[in-house]
Amino acid sequence: MSVAFAIHFLVTCALAGMIWFVQTVHYPFFRFVAPEQFRDFLTAQRRLTLRTLGAAMVVELVSGVWVVFAGPLPGFPVWLRWVNLLLLLGTWGLTAFVQTPAQDRLVGGFQEAAFARLLQTNWWRVGLWSLRALLLAGVLVAVLWA
Repeated sequence: MSVAFAIHFLVTCALAGMIWFVQTVHYPFFRFVAPEQFRDFLTAQRRLTLRTLGAAMVVELVSGVWVVFAGPLPGFPVWLRWVNLLLLLGTWGLTAFVQTPAQDRLVGGFQEAAFARLLQTNWWRVGLWSLRALLLAGVLVAVLWA
């Protein structure tokens, strides 16, 4: 097993777990923030989230590219590495072009329709990260048994 794959697998699984937490626990708590505090809450939440999850996402992206070009890895053919990278780029695209604008709509204050859109569209990221974690777990099994 390569160092690139190990790093990529671990950070992807961590982010998959984190996105499930965000979707099922963190985001639902938005409804309980007092209206007069919501703007400050959202600003702080975004800053702290960027600091932690943003750094992990960068490591995931760099390690995902590294895995594509890392050389032979039995059980992880190059075509599947590219599929993994394309799915990873999908999470980045959804984050930049769907989730960030959805959160931007909440900066002025909590709005149920905007919040519902944030939750609904975030399921796509939950799905992509979960799919990739399962894909990489399958690769790990194949690599260990190769």
